[in-house]
Amino acid sequence: MAEAQVQIDVNAQDNASRELDRLSGKTRRFGSQMRDTARRATQAATRIATGVGAIGTALGTVAGRQFVDFQSAMKEVQAISGATDEQFDKLKETAKELGSETRFSATEAASGMKFLSRAGFEVQESIDALPSVLQAATATSTQLGQAADITTNIMSAFGKEASDTGEVADQLVKATNSANTSLSELGRATSEVGAIAQSAGMTLSETTAIIGKMSDAGIKGEKAGTALKGAIARLQDPSKDAKEALDELGLSVEDIQEGDGSLKTMNEILKLLEENEATAAETTKIFGQEAGPKLQAVLQQGTDGLEDLREEIKDSEGAASDAADTMREGFQGAVKELQGVLQTFAVTAFEETLADKLTPVVEESTKKIKNFKDAISSTEEEAKSLPPAMDRTADSIKKAGNQSKNTGESFSFLNDFLGLSDQNLKTLKQTWKFFVPVLKLARDV
Repeated sequence: MAEAQVQIDVNAQDNASRELDRLSGKTRRFGSQMRDTARRATQAATRIATGVGAIGTALGTVAGRQFVDFQSAMKEVQAISGATDEQFDKLKETAKELGSETRFSATEAASGMKFLSRAGFEVQESIDALPSVLQAATATSTQLGQAADITTNIMSAFGKEASDTGEVADQLVKATNSANTSLSELGRATSEVGAIAQSAGMTLSETTAIIGKMSDAGIKGEKAGTALKGAIARLQDPSKDAKEALDELGLSVEDIQEGDGSLKTMNEILKLLEENEATAAETTKIFGQEAGPKLQAVLQQGTDGLEDLREEIKDSEGAASDAADTMREGFQGAVKELQGVLQTFAVTAFEETLADKLTPVVEESTKKIKNFKDAISSTEEEAKSLPPAMDRTADSIKKAGNQSKNTGESFSFLNDFLGLSDQNLKTLKQTWKFFVPVLKLARDV
């Protein structure tokens, strides 16, 4: 029995020794990795700092910032349009050319291209259409990207092709500058009514003329568009009240329709109501509670004025170019144009002098940072494995100590010799565990 107990004690001590050997190995490996990581960190930090310093100095300049913004905008255009490298170079040159000749910078020109591409314009279509959009933006004091977005949305609603961009730009500028509205408000109104107006056979000039007259009465943006949409819907499917109101005026549904059953133009219908002296109550019964009062506001201004505005908008070729030329005149126009030219010059100068030289520096710095993060990750994994190893070692030592007491042989010297008392083990474990989140943080930086 005593011999068996001694054998158990020896086995326990052997187990403890093996666990200590494993822990020592892990500790040495971790220490070695920490030294290697520190060495690599120092080297990487030096190289990264040198590279980042050069990058920061260059990109911290006005030219650097302008170049980064332009490149980012153009890459977005390429991603949306699917342009080949050759097409991308052509788009870039177009943006820089327009930026050097107008009040808008190359980056703003790129923003316009982005919206044209989103609207489904092919690369060459965007290049051909952008000057017209730029003129519309200049003529209406609208941001180029916003002008492109509004123009393409309206074109989509009225089924226009990319080749119609110049005509649409002219009509929008004429409508905006001939009424108490802005291109932005006109865009919001048309976004509400464009689809149903087009389906009802209304033209862009007719639609924008009515919106313009509503705007003159203080009914703008979505309110104008929603009112006109409701009016068209009521005419397409007249209610009982609408039919009664028409009858009171000596009219019928047939009077507001063509022979094929489609609606007459809204101008013609409003002219009929005006000639038959429709009251506000009758107009409301025909067009509804929401749209009636707003169409009455148009009637009060006279349908002759509405028809004149429609004709002006329809026959507005060159309106965008003429208005843009006027906006460029004078000191303020010259200053704005100079700003666009200078911003574009900064982009071109940076691209031709520093961009190619900085690219290798950026790539090398990125590579060093990735290598450093890999080293941190490896060290972190090693650190995570140490606390469980300590637990196993501590358990083995305690078992060996407890069993040795049964034979009168004290195993406490092992704890004392190694410094692995409960408190020491606890402290050591806490120290190792501290490294895990620290290394994780360093890795994620």
